Amino acid sequence: MVPAQSQCTACSHLDRQAADAQNAQQCDAFPSGIPDEIWLNQIAHTKSYPGDNGIHLDLIPLDIYQPPSAQA
Repeated sequence: MVPAQSQCTACSHLDRQAADAQNAQQCDAFPSGIPDEIWLNQIAHTKSYPGDNGIHLDLIPLDIYQPPSAQA
C-alpha cells in the first residue's frame, strides 16, 4: 500500500528549499515545523489551527504543480 501524500506538498506555502535540503517539514504558517496532524492529513488545514498565523492551505494550480516524485 502506498502512503497518502501530505496535503502540504500541494500547498503554495510549503518551504520546498527546506524540505529538499533537510527533509524538513516547514511552511509559512509553521516555520518551526508543520504539526504531524496536518502533515499526516489527520486534519485538513483549510481552517484555522493553533499557531498558523492565519495562513491556511493554498493549493498550487495544477498546471504548475509537480508531485515530489516528479521533481528533479
